Amino acid sequence: MGHSAYSLAVAPGPRFAQLFVVKATPDKTGFCPRCRQDVPTVRPWPHWRKLRYAYFGVLALALFGAPVILADGFILIPTLMIFIAAIGPLNALVAKKPTCAVCGAVVEKLRGLRLVASQKKRDPPQRLRKP
Repeated sequence: MGHSAYSLAVAPGPRFAQLFVVKATPDKTGFCPRCRQDVPTVRPWPHWRKLRYAYFGVLALALFGAPVILADGFILIPTLMIFIAAIGPLNALVAKKPTCAVCGAVVEKLRGLRLVASQKKRDPPQRLRKP
């Protein structure tokens, strides 16, 4: 069983294309509305949401250290402000959706299989008769 993968350059310009290549594995697939077929997908790192929860945990710990943080107004308060401002990019990474490895469009979940009725009319099955 060979391992094949599509690659998609995500950097602008041909010069940087070799530096940043995202590989999509065949086992993670979705339906691309632009390609109108099931395609391999490029998915963001799945643990961004857990990292976001850890971020809020560190922020809660900073609440307990509030007396120390407020005592040092020149270093810790600006550092905490920068830390609080970091939630914006983290929220953006959590909200990223899987994209098509072929064209880069946002993909949908795989479609379910549909049963299609046959066009030919068949004779009803005949019952076996005992002789």
